[in-house]
Amino acid sequence: MSWDIKLITEPKIIKLIYSGTVTPDQLKEALTSCVTLAKKENILRFIADTIPLVDGHSVFDLYAVIQLYETIGFDQRMKEAVIVQVDSPALEVASFYETACLNRGYNVKIFSNESEAITWLSN
Repeated sequence: MSWDIKLITEPKIIKLIYSGTVTPDQLKEALTSCVTLAKKENILRFIADTIPLVDGHSVFDLYAVIQLYETIGFDQRMKEAVIVQVDSPALEVASFYETACLNRGYNVKIFSNESEAITWLSN
């Protein structure tokens, strides 16, 4: 599988790990599963770890993600930390995603490591 979901219990965070190559359909499946778990567990904090990802997503793929959030009524109180390798070519696309989410009322921020991401999510 090119993605995996883990539940961090303290603090309560859903961690979505992407690895290898993730197709647009797999991306949609991963996010739908993540949102389902979030609603079930009443969690609004997320980490998306893209460091193991080999091929990043296009801006079109990520724009479709934001549209999916709007379609399924994803809670805008959510906070998502996206972990991206600093020297990765995916950083530019992740920055687009961060800005596009912020413009639509979703609280998303890019980090280079998980500990900083968890600190931000905990505040």
